[in-house]
Amino acid sequence: MRVMFTLLSLLVLAACGGASGTNSSPGASCGSDSASSNGPMTNPPTGPDLTPESIPDDVPETLDGEEIRYGVSISGGTRLKSPSVGVGFAVPAGWTAVQGAGGYMLTMMPPAAEQVNLQARGIIGGVWIGLSGVGDENLRALLSLPIPLPVAQYTIVFQPDGQPEVNGQLYTQTYTAQTAYGTFRGRSVAVRGPAGNAMLATVSGSEDKQSSIKQVIDAMAESARFAKPQDAQRRKDAIGLLAGKRLLKMESHYNKRADGTTASRTSDAVLDLYADGNYTYSLSTSHDTTGTGGIGGAAGSAQSGAKGRWWVVIGHATEFLVLQPEGHPVQSHAITIQNGSLFISGQKVGVTNIG
Repeated sequence: MRVMFTLLSLLVLAACGGASGTNSSPGASCGSDSASSNGPMTNPPTGPDLTPESIPDDVPETLDGEEIRYGVSISGGTRLKSPSVGVGFAVPAGWTAVQGAGGYMLTMMPPAAEQVNLQARGIIGGVWIGLSGVGDENLRALLSLPIPLPVAQYTIVFQPDGQPEVNGQLYTQTYTAQTAYGTFRGRSVAVRGPAGNAMLATVSGSEDKQSSIKQVIDAMAESARFAKPQDAQRRKDAIGLLAGKRLLKMESHYNKRADGTTASRTSDAVLDLYADGNYTYSLSTSHDTTGTGGIGGAAGSAQSGAKGRWWVVIGHATEFLVLQPEGHPVQSHAITIQNGSLFISGQKVGVTNIG
C-alpha cells in the first residue's frame, strides 16, 4: 500500500489538530486543554528566534553522510544528513528513504516482505524529520497528538497511548488505531540535539510487527547525529518576512436555496506578528439570510480572538511559523512563497505592516 503522510498529520511541532487531521486557523486556540506541557512557555523567548545564543564548543561543524536530495531513493545502511538543520541519521537496514514533495521530511518504506499485505498484516511505513529552532515543548506537544494516516483509500487515526516518555534528550511515544481490519500500532521517537535542533521518526504497522518496528525506531534514534545548523540566512529571511506584519485572510460563501432564500457568510481572520515575538489573532464572522424577493431574513455576527508567542522553525527545505496560544497546544504552519504571494499552510494570505 502506498503511504501518504501530510504536514497536518505529523507536523512538526504539534499542529493544533485532531482526528480529522485538519488545522484550525492560524493563531486560534484548539478549544480544549491537553497536557500541562502544552501550556504557556515557562521561559518565553525575547523574540521570534529560538536558536541558542551560544552552542557548545564540542558540537561539530559538519556531519558525515550523503546530503538529502529531492526525489532520490536511498537504500538502507546509508547515512544521510541535512546540513541546513544540522541533523543526520542512518537509513535502517533493508529500508529505503526518499524525500517527497514538500521537502520537510523523508518517507521510509520497509522491505517488500515486511510491507502491509491484503490481510492487513505488516509494516505501513515511516517518516523522518529534521528540524532546527525547536525545544522541549515542541517535541512534547507533537508527540501528544493523534496521527491521521492516509493508507490507500482509508484514513487510519493513531491515538497516543498517553503522554510521551522523556529520558534526557530522548522522547518516545506509542499509538494505537482500531480499524475494521484489526489493531494497528505506531511508535515515534524524537532525539533533541545540542544546538536547538532535533530529529523525529515515526513507524507504524500491525500488532505482530511491533517488535520489528521497535528495533527500527531504536536503531534510528541511536544513529542520530547533530552539528551546528547552517540555517542563519533562511531563518533571517523568514523572520524578516513575518516580523511586524499583519496577515489577513477573508472568505465569503453564498448559497441560493431551493425555497428562494439566499444565505451568505463572511469571515475575516487577522494575525498580527509583533517583532518582539508576541502575536494577536482575531476572527470575525457575519451571516445574512434573505427571503424571497429580498424581503425578510436574519443577520448576525461573532468575533473570537487569541494571543500568544510566535517563532520560526527551520525544516530541511521548508520554514514553519510556530504559534503558542496561551493555554493551548503549539501550532505550526508551513511558509511558502508562490508567484510573489505568501501562503501559510497552503492558504494564500494578504500581508501588510502592523500599524
